Amino acid sequence: MKWVKENIACFGGNPKSITIFGESAGGASVSAHTLSNGSWEFFDKAILQSGNMLMPWAIMTNSQIEDGLKWFLGKVNCNNDENLLECLRNVTEDKWKSVVNIQEIEGIWTGPNVDREFISDKPQKIWEDKDVKNQDIIIGITKDEMFLLQQHVLQKSTNISYYLNHFEELLKMTFKNSSKAVYEKARQFYKPKCISSYLEALKPSVAFESDRMMICGSRQEAKLRSKHMNTTKVYVFQYSHAPLVNYIPSLYPYGVFGFAAHALDITVRNSAFYTDRTSQCYKMGLSVFVRFSPFFFISQT
Repeated sequence: MKWVKENIACFGGNPKSITIFGESAGGASVSAHTLSNGSWEFFDKAILQSGNMLMPWAIMTNSQIEDGLKWFLGKVNCNNDENLLECLRNVTEDKWKSVVNIQEIEGIWTGPNVDREFISDKPQKIWEDKDVKNQDIIIGITKDEMFLLQQHVLQKSTNISYYLNHFEELLKMTFKNSSKAVYEKARQFYKPKCISSYLEALKPSVAFESDRMMICGSRQEAKLRSKHMNTTKVYVFQYSHAPLVNYIPSLYPYGVFGFAAHALDITVRNSAFYTDRTSQCYKMGLSVFVRFSPFFFISQT
């Protein structure tokens, strides 16, 4: 960012109007820069899509990182400390791909932690102290974010009761240390009254996990900024369009089944995949971003 700040004028940009932009882990990364005052002088606006530092997966403890690293090293058979670097260099591409699989990884353990240099404290504490960059911001999410991590169950059954049981187990696991009243409240809130298909039966799990892992954190930041930073503008969007064509098969190998899932608000270069409706949605989204930051540029082919 320092290099961009110093050189952007050479490329026709405005060093006094720099927007940083990220999606998912990239959104959390941008959010981290808004919490790290050493970064503030290098940008002026921010766009967060499906990621910020108030989400439960965005900040790691040292023990989480250590446990995750041990798990990973075990998966690639590199447990010998003396030859660790050499062992990792010899791991084949196929082995890396088989281990680094979104459905198989046991937790996310590669995120930032409180190092007291870049991240000075827990994000919640930084917000309490109001030690956050005050700038115009766009905060966005997709309606069904966590279909990403729930899609795997679709390969196991088409029985409605299977998905309802899956939802119950998900709640029990999440609220195992909470009172029964909390569990019952969540159950009543998310469970639909009428379920006509197994896809409908999956929706409570997707909605609950989307709220827990993504949407609540985004809304929390929007509310905090609106309350404590009323000299700047806060824009919030929810992307609800589910494309008819699955153009991210690497994330959704079996399709998106009508869910407005994580990352589907990102444009892809091969627009031949787009239906008219999808194309309209993306053009609208791009026009919003361009109005927010006049020097924002996306190449379209």
